[in-house]
Amino acid sequence: MSKSETLVSAFEVNSLLVVFAVFFFWGIILYGSFSEHTVLPRKIAINQVDKMEIALLPGVGVKKALAIYEDRCRHGFFYSWKDLCRVKGVGLIWAEKNRERISFEISSDVLLGEAREHHP
Repeated sequence: MSKSETLVSAFEVNSLLVVFAVFFFWGIILYGSFSEHTVLPRKIAINQVDKMEIALLPGVGVKKALAIYEDRCRHGFFYSWKDLCRVKGVGLIWAEKNRERISFEISSDVLLGEAREHHP
């Protein structure tokens, strides 16, 4: 095999890897990296996490995660599914799908931080 044939073969292999990588990441962008059946390592404490962690829930995009986060900041903690369903785009079907993934716990650190914000 000549040197030029080796370069062509290496070029073809690299091209195939690039094409594969492009299609792989395009699929993640189009279909999301999580499905409804994704198992998160733990429940998400909806009253304690930031908007990026909320977006990890199946069926939650950036827009819905931001709406949940902003509602919590404006109106206070979520104590039940009824409270969470007041957010636009969060309905009973979505709540049922995520029942095992969300907790409404509030740690004492979060409560103390909230108290300091309102009463410096």
